[in-house]
Amino acid sequence: MKSDGHHRPQLTGALDSVWILYLIILFSILNPILRVDKANPFTLYRILAPILACYYIYFSKSNINTFGLFSLLLIYNIIVTSVSGYSTIYSNVYMIHYLYLFILFFFITVIKNKLNEKFDEKMFLFFRYITYFIYTIFFIKFFFKLNVFYNFDSLYYINTFYSTPNDLALSLSAIFAIFLCNTSVSRVEKIINIAIIFFINYYNDAKAAILAQFIIISTYLLVLLFKRFHKHRSIILAGITSSFILLAVSIKNFAFKFKYGEITFSDFIVTPFLRILELEPYRLMGSIYDRADVAIFALIEFCKSFGLGMGAGASIEVLKLDYYSTSSAKSLHNFLLEWLVEFGWLAVILYILVFILFYRSLKKINTPAPIELVVILPSIPLLSVSQSSGYISNYLFWAIIFYVFIKTIYSPLNKKSV
Repeated sequence: MKSDGHHRPQLTGALDSVWILYLIILFSILNPILRVDKANPFTLYRILAPILACYYIYFSKSNINTFGLFSLLLIYNIIVTSVSGYSTIYSNVYMIHYLYLFILFFFITVIKNKLNEKFDEKMFLFFRYITYFIYTIFFIKFFFKLNVFYNFDSLYYINTFYSTPNDLALSLSAIFAIFLCNTSVSRVEKIINIAIIFFINYYNDAKAAILAQFIIISTYLLVLLFKRFHKHRSIILAGITSSFILLAVSIKNFAFKFKYGEITFSDFIVTPFLRILELEPYRLMGSIYDRADVAIFALIEFCKSFGLGMGAGASIEVLKLDYYSTSSAKSLHNFLLEWLVEFGWLAVILYILVFILFYRSLKKINTPAPIELVVILPSIPLLSVSQSSGYISNYLFWAIIFYVFIKTIYSPLNKKSV
């Protein structure tokens, strides 16, 4: 450790290496298994991450704006929780989970500052290694029926090191998008990854993730089309929009066949969406019915808050009330809706800022600017329903999302327009 005159001491040696950051992010990804037992909340990442974050904040020139944003979220949460009257203890637990997401984002910004122009190349390489590690674990379990890691694998699903197949599906969908968009990946490798991820999600019956992957592929092909014929984008967009509407109408009653049964487009998407808009619960048993009902119940309570929100974790507290109980769903299974009902206007501001960044990226689609954000964002509403409240500790998914946002924000073409 050394000092730079009147400034703070600077990091030297191992802690100044980017590898220690890769290692802590790896610990976060393996969070489901790097613990004493399944029920123990104290994992290796949760123990080491705050210590390392404090170290980087004090001994380096790392940007601490991340924690300024967390402080804003914390203050807002204290206010809305006080107004709504929901459990402060449960809210504090949830805020700790959010803190670990902010720490993860902080680590990735530190990597960006250290690697500069090589950030995209090196960070993608890291995700590439993780991806093939997941494939290896999956196929070892698939072919040899070996329980490589203890978790909640059943006779019907293979979760690799995750707790549920939906956790795995969410991460794989994010991987799916960045592999498609990365120009260093060959066409053959892209096709192989598409096939493997589709197979894993089909085997695990991850319906929402499979449909989200079709959206990702469609958006990616649309981006390529815009790049090639950018002078006729308006005509292309009008034609594709019309085709999409006609397709949606024509497949309304088409039955999609999954591993464990089939479901129509109308029953899976259209009818639940309309019921949510009308706040008309099903009050029936079944996964889709329950997910629609819990969304409706949370929105009913959210409306009572005048848009302020109910506070972190309150959407789960609502579902513990007898008159809002369902047969299976214990959370909203929709993190976009969860943020809205819990943080209200603050969530709306976040969505607006993300849309502005998306729109700016869309305008530069015929330039060398990154396309990952444009490709993955349209699938997020569907991906958000693929996992329960465990999304908050799906660190691989969030690490990829943070990587995409940082890559987009720091793109020279985007920085000029900020």
